[in-house]
Parts: sequence; structure tokens; C-alpha cells
Amino acid sequence: MSIIERAAEKIKRSEQEKKTSEVSAASMVTPENNKDAGHENLKSTPALAGEKIQSYQDKSDAIGQPELIFKLNLQSLAQNGLIPPDGMRDMLEQEYRRIKRPLLSNITGRGAMKVSQGERIMITSSLEGEGKTFTAFNLARSLAQEQDSEVILIDADNVRQTLTKLLGLSERLGLLDALAPKGPSASEIVVRTDIERLFFVPNGTRTPTGPELLSGNRMEQLLTKLTASRPRILIFDTTPLLGTPEAVILSEAVGQILIVVKSGVTQRNAITAALHPLDRKKSISFILNQIQKSHGDPYNKYQYGYKYDA
Repeated sequence: MSIIERAAEKIKRSEQEKKTSEVSAASMVTPENNKDAGHENLKSTPALAGEKIQSYQDKSDAIGQPELIFKLNLQSLAQNGLIPPDGMRDMLEQEYRRIKRPLLSNITGRGAMKVSQGERIMITSSLEGEGKTFTAFNLARSLAQEQDSEVILIDADNVRQTLTKLLGLSERLGLLDALAPKGPSASEIVVRTDIERLFFVPNGTRTPTGPELLSGNRMEQLLTKLTASRPRILIFDTTPLLGTPEAVILSEAVGQILIVVKSGVTQRNAITAALHPLDRKKSISFILNQIQKSHGDPYNKYQYGYKYDA
């Protein structure tokens, strides 16, 4: 029995214990049977921003295994601050359309010099709480609207695993598992979402040797496999640059580095310290996040993200 099949059976047993209705392995995930997302307050237990994998898609992937679809719950995404509510999303989408254009030019070489490994984009910050996870998620969604490539959003934050937790995928094998000796293959850790062309890789099983796994040879082999068969853009949500070594290590494996700066909060000396260990030959850019344009709007901080090239 494959790892994917074992994971599916584990989820199925869990659902039976909770006396929820069993979903046929041949059925599609639909809004009608997709009702397991939690709605707890983020400050206590996060509301899951995705549904548990409930059924097989009616097709197989490249290695002949049934492919699982993971349905994202937009209401829970908004509750957890990963996206603003409906009325605010149009402006956000316009901002990310503007942000992604230089990144795409660096990948294709159209209108700019092509960046080596430009399809690998790392989203980080100097310190915690500057909006890097929000930026990584929404940038990945925006890039997935492009017709020429798929997007894989990778939770590379070994410390907090925020995306993995919010999406309810903590029990899934992920990046750290694939980097371990005799770990799962690349295809076994990639989760297809119900957003066309958008995939997700959970962080995986916690380990004290996470930094060493990121710097090992298996990391480069994994990233090569993820982009070998078809055009793909890899978006990494990482730890902050200051305090832990993971982000600096990962920066060596990517072509583009996007640093999120919180407007009016991030100190210049923190930015300088964060930049110090990075290879300045890489494409390094900044997003100024949470620019205040008006008062009284709790989601106003998400409306304006401005990108500056380093």
C-alpha cells in the first residue's frame, strides 16, 4: 500500500470515529459534502482554511496513483487573515498583479535579464509578524492565474509551520520528510488544491535537523524533480532571516528573494542585518506591507503592497 493510500485510510478512519458521513473514494469533492472546516478563533485553535482530503479525483497522476484534491475554504482563509473578505479582494488582486510582473519577467527574460533559477521564489522577512505568510499565499494564488505554468506553494517555515497548520495538513508527509534519507518521493508530498494550477507542499514532520536537511544534496534533487516535468513556479514561505538559519540556507537554493517589510514597524537596522548574509548577486526585492491609507477598516492593511527592487 502506497503512502498516499495509507494517508487516505487514516483520514477515513478518523472521520468514521467522529461519526461523519463516509465519502465514496470515487466521488468528487463538492461544496455540498465539504463541511468539515473548523471555525475556531485563531487566537485559540485556528480554523482550518482547507478541508480534509475526502475523496479521489477521477484520474491518476503521472505515476499512476489516484490523485487527491484538497478543497480550500475561502471563509476560513478570511477568518485566519490569509485573504481579506469578499469586498476587499479585488483591490488586493490588482496589487498582486502588479507585484508579480517583475518576478515573471525574471523567470522568462521578457523585458528583463533572465534570472538563474528564477522560478524558485523565497518569501521572507527580517522578523516575525511582517506578513510573509500572507504575501506568500496571495502571491501563489495570483501566479496560479497565469496560463503558462503551475505553482507549488511550499511551507518551508520549519519553526511555525503556519500554512500547514491553517490548512489542516499537519498529519501529511511534507518537505522535511522528503529531504530525509529514504523519504517519500516528490510526487508523494505535493497536494493538488481545487484552485486550478495551484499545489501545496506541507512542511512535514518536525525534526531538530531541519537546517541540515535544507542544506543537503536531497534538497536540490527535490527542487529539480518538482520542476523537471512541466513549467512550474516554486513559492517558499520561510522563517524570518533573523533568529533562525533556515531562511539563509534556503536562499542559496532559490533565484529570487522577496523580503516583506512592515510599514512603520520594521527598523532599518533589522533590514540591514537581514540582508547581510544574503548573496547580493541574487534578485532581491522588497514588499512594503500594511501601508495605512485610511482609518476604521480592519482589512485596509492588506490593500496596499508595494514592491521595490534592491
